[in-house]
Amino acid sequence: MTENKYIAVAYKLCSIEDERLMPIEEATIENPFVFISGFGLTLGEFEKNILPLEKGEKFDFVLQPEQAYGMINEDNIFELDRELFCIDGKFDSKNIYLDAIIPMRDEDGQVYRARVDNISDDKVRLDFNHPLAGKTLNFIGSVVESRIATNEEIEKFINDIDDDGCCGGCGDNGKDCNKNDGRCCKKGGGKGHGCCHGR
Repeated sequence: MTENKYIAVAYKLCSIEDERLMPIEEATIENPFVFISGFGLTLGEFEKNILPLEKGEKFDFVLQPEQAYGMINEDNIFELDRELFCIDGKFDSKNIYLDAIIPMRDEDGQVYRARVDNISDDKVRLDFNHPLAGKTLNFIGSVVESRIATNEEIEKFINDIDDDGCCGGCGDNGKDCNKNDGRCCKKGGGKGHGCCHGR
């Protein structure tokens, strides 16, 4: 049985667009991205690249969309009547604007986050794809900590997952949204890709 590892990494995450690196986020040494391996809450290929490394080792690897959050799935883009976003007969322009991230609740009460993709005279188009869908990602950084996780750390990690619930977003690999997607990995730690951009 594979032992769960407590891992902390500092990194810069960029997307590769037209052979240029476009910064997305950064986890610093002072506030690294922390996770415990084997729970499936980080990208599989991300964990695969990090797991063999020891404390102090550096990394620089690229994940294609198929290895990360998949291609953009047109089935996760919806057009809704503009009037649904009106308050007292007036369009809610304070919260509904291009590229705004808004929470939407389905018939089961599950909350998902969507990006406002377009606003017309009578429709609002919402994109429920993961924000990093369709992007080639480059992770450059180093391992701050890597060791076997203690039982106490694993228990706390599991409790934090249960407490945090869903951060929103759709499934990686471009699949449809479901209640298991977008879960946070940890409270209070680094806000890495696996926290609000992971499974």
